[in-house]
Amino acid sequence: VRIRFCVADSVYDQCVRMSDNVPGTFSCINARDKYDCMRLLDRDEADIVNLDAEDLYLAGRLYALEPFVVEEVNGNIYKHRSGALVHRNININSISDLKGRRACLGAYNSDSGWNIPVGLLLATDTLVPDCRGEIDSVHQFFGPSCAAGKWANDSYLDHELKRRHPNLCSLCKDPQMCGDRDPYAGEEGAIKCLIEGEGQVAFTTIETTDNYFKTRPEERDNYQFLCLDGSRMPITRRACEWARKPTNAFVIRKGRDK
Repeated sequence: VRIRFCVADSVYDQCVRMSDNVPGTFSCINARDKYDCMRLLDRDEADIVNLDAEDLYLAGRLYALEPFVVEEVNGNIYKHRSGALVHRNININSISDLKGRRACLGAYNSDSGWNIPVGLLLATDTLVPDCRGEIDSVHQFFGPSCAAGKWANDSYLDHELKRRHPNLCSLCKDPQMCGDRDPYAGEEGAIKCLIEGEGQVAFTTIETTDNYFKTRPEERDNYQFLCLDGSRMPITRRACEWARKPTNAFVIRKGRDK
């Protein structure tokens, strides 16, 4: 019996090509999105779906689904470790000292560059929530910043959000576009934003930072990771993290024969 693998419409064609390479193993069930996949599993119209760690609670709570197997990345059950990179000589001795600083962020809703640092700043009451929304909270907290990338799938909404929050694009190479092709976009772009003197803190991953400075060993000692307790650590794979991004999990219905 072939396993019915549920995938979102955006990756359905890729799934079919993979299925053709291993005939008789699994078939692809097309769904609008991951939430539609959860419903299809609940109705026994699909057998398995791959979900982000953040979606596991919803899958279990609403549809009685459970993880079957968890992905590994280089032997780890997390994708990456997020941290905050600063210049060694800057006077930042606690996360509250980040208020008003020039920040090199990821795009709105990105993991290491936005969700993790913003979530922790909110959780520690360092960042005060703005009733108008999260983007407004970040806009008020940091000084001129760069959060280049896609903020919304709809191009008009993406443009409007950036127009209303120019502070979060002012440090980008192209503040008007503030898009994912900006040199300061993404995890590596945030590091460039910092070392080129635009930002004072870069939110990126420990893995990306370690790899980035392997080709720039003469600059490595000039930068450190800011820990949540205000201490600093040098750039190594063992540097202090703000959080880990868990890997995805393959989910099935409860009680289904494994």
